[in-house]
Amino acid sequence: MTQILKEGFLSDGCVSKRHPADREDFEATGNETYVPGKGKKSYNNQYDGDTLNTSSKTSNTSPKQSGKREEGWKEVVRMGQSDDSGRFMNSPFRSKKVSVPTNAISRANSQIKKFTEKIKQFEETDKTAKNFTLLLEQERIQWKSLENKLTKQIEEKKKRCKAEEFYKNKSFFISKSISIFPELLAKTRLLEQQQKTIEKLKAEEKRSHWKGKENVTKTKNKEIEELKLINKVNAMVEEVRNTVEEEIRLANDRYKTCLTSFS
Repeated sequence: MTQILKEGFLSDGCVSKRHPADREDFEATGNETYVPGKGKKSYNNQYDGDTLNTSSKTSNTSPKQSGKREEGWKEVVRMGQSDDSGRFMNSPFRSKKVSVPTNAISRANSQIKKFTEKIKQFEETDKTAKNFTLLLEQERIQWKSLENKLTKQIEEKKKRCKAEEFYKNKSFFISKSISIFPELLAKTRLLEQQQKTIEKLKAEEKRSHWKGKENVTKTKNKEIEELKLINKVNAMVEEVRNTVEEEIRLANDRYKTCLTSFS
């Protein structure tokens, strides 16, 4: 605070640089300055460093007046050192108007405009990004629903194909059994007729046994022919039975494969 007093109030021959009135007064007279509470006093002062020289080169002041001046300066220094609340900084010794240049204000205004424009651009980009994400979400929902619909259609088509294959194999089995049935029926009827003829031949053989020996050779030949015929009929019946069993086995296999594919 003492340094502030030195620089602000005590420099240039005890005249403050911050008060033009005091400076003009000093320049006009050369020997007047302001002492707080004492008014203006006439003296010629030189200040060097921290010491205050009040030698009277051109002044005829008395020791009493010089003592009063020293007491006044001590009071000013004491005020500056003891005032911690900034009273000296706000006193008239420190009062000075601060002038801000206009180009700095215009530069600051232009920077504010640039920042506001950038903020608007960022807000617009954020808005467009939000709209774009909303559109993407809607598109994703549409694609998901379409995918679910297609998967359902594919599953239904698979089930339909399996059912068609099952009914196709079943109809094939039924048609095959229907086509085999008349043939089987005809062969069974033929077998029954042949059995009836064999029984008739056996009955005739018993009756001819009571006839003469001349008929023995004839009956033997007839028996041989009948045996051949019986063997032939039995072979035909066995063949028919084997074919029918084979067809039934194949139809059952197809039916089982259809059931497994459908399940």
